[in-house]
Amino acid sequence: MSRATRAFCAAAVGLALACQGLAAEWYVRTDGSDASNGASWATAFATISNAVAQAALQNDTIWVSNGTYSVTQEIILGKAVSIIGTNGAAVTTVAGPGSGNVRVFRITTNAVLKGLAITGGYRSDYGAGVWMTTGIVENCIIVSNRCYAAGGSFGTVWAAGIRMDGGIVSNCTIVSNTVSGGYNITWGHAGGLYVGNGAVRNCRIMENSVDCNNNNAGGGVFLAGGLVENCLIVRNNLLGNPAGPDFRRGGGGGVKIRGGTLRNCTIADNTASNHPGSGVRQFGGTIQNCIVYFNAGAPVDLARTEESGGDIAYSCCPQLALGGGNNTLDPR
Repeated sequence: MSRATRAFCAAAVGLALACQGLAAEWYVRTDGSDASNGASWATAFATISNAVAQAALQNDTIWVSNGTYSVTQEIILGKAVSIIGTNGAAVTTVAGPGSGNVRVFRITTNAVLKGLAITGGYRSDYGAGVWMTTGIVENCIIVSNRCYAAGGSFGTVWAAGIRMDGGIVSNCTIVSNTVSGGYNITWGHAGGLYVGNGAVRNCRIMENSVDCNNNNAGGGVFLAGGLVENCLIVRNNLLGNPAGPDFRRGGGGGVKIRGGTLRNCTIADNTASNHPGSGVRQFGGTIQNCIVYFNAGAPVDLARTEESGGDIAYSCCPQLALGGGNNTLDPR
């Protein structure tokens, strides 16, 4: 074989391998068919789950047209695909059944959810809308998901909207998610989202609630680690009549912070009936450059505990001692 022939063959093999590695695009529409090949709008799939199953390569993109897509079992994203609502979350909905212990999405790799409304998730433990250990959720609406456990089943129900153990959530609205349960639930927390690690940025977290009648915490957010910044956290609620010897470890109508950093956020118009800290309950972590004001239903906007060791600086709240750049003035 001549040198020129060997060079041509090597180039051909390289081109073939490169083509095999090209990311594909898949298409989903409500009037599509899972018997089609999903390679164009004309031959689109009918379900997102089938598109995920067909996506063979990392970095494939799944385009989802307008409409509501019902899911009857959790969609697990174990490969780095992007699922994108073509015209955004206002017109593209992925809906769980609202019962049957069905989470809508679970992200276990560097996948992306973008431009989707995610609703109708229902779990008896955590993460009814989304459970993510990595990946990105952006420009989404996480709405009306629920975690519920019946009375007598001691344990914890939490993170109705998103359970976040890593990754990034940005430019999302997390609204009207609910954690609830019977009298003997030991803990109910994080109506909107739980953040154990990762970053939440530029989100609206609003009108979420926790009502378990025992040890409720974090009506909007439970921050245990990671970062929440540039967020509006408003009109979230802790409800019920807590009982038990350690119920005061709960609280935080807007936020309970145990670790991590809360930065450049406004926490207002939240309530915490019979719980400490209508705006924020701080047990640890760092609060920087935040407004915690105009919250109601508890004696104070901000409740801190002696065991916290947490920091707060350059923030505005009626209960703050001066120093560290803090002030108590009405921010209006």
